[in-house]
Amino acid sequence: MGRPKSDKPKLSATDRVNKSIQNLVASGGKRLMLRLSPEAYTALKIVMEVQSIQTETQAINQVLVAAAKVPNGTK
Repeated sequence: MGRPKSDKPKLSATDRVNKSIQNLVASGGKRLMLRLSPEAYTALKIVMEVQSIQTETQAINQVLVAAAKVPNGTK
């Protein structure tokens, strides 16, 4: 027995990505494109492996949030 059919129109991949970005911005987030130095990329891979994080975005988000909680941090 499969999933029941939905009356919702199917969105293209582009439309789903655009909607996701709109939701992110609406919730206070920001979409960025960034470049990492070789050292930063190596560090990112280590963080992902040690913490069993699956995506680069998730790892960067977690590192930034954790860094902001460090005593004597910027916030």
